[in-house]
Amino acid sequence: MSNIGEPSPETRQHRERINKLVERVRAYGKQAGLAESTLSRKVLNDTKELERLANSGKCHPETLDQHEQRLSDLMNETAA
Repeated sequence: MSNIGEPSPETRQHRERINKLVERVRAYGKQAGLAESTLSRKVLNDTKELERLANSGKCHPETLDQHEQRLSDLMNETAA
């Protein structure tokens, strides 16, 4: 059981997934020469969403799944 005020293991794991998505989007943007706002729109459907997520933004698990899938699809399209 976690202490009061400390996030649960599930919450920490979810935050780690969000952080990993942000890192992957930024790394892909550098590699592809695309601005963060462009990738944020393509992957997250909002030009400011990436910055919001990076700054401790919240995201439902199902939405995070969709974002991760869109990023993978985009990366696969450009690799082909």
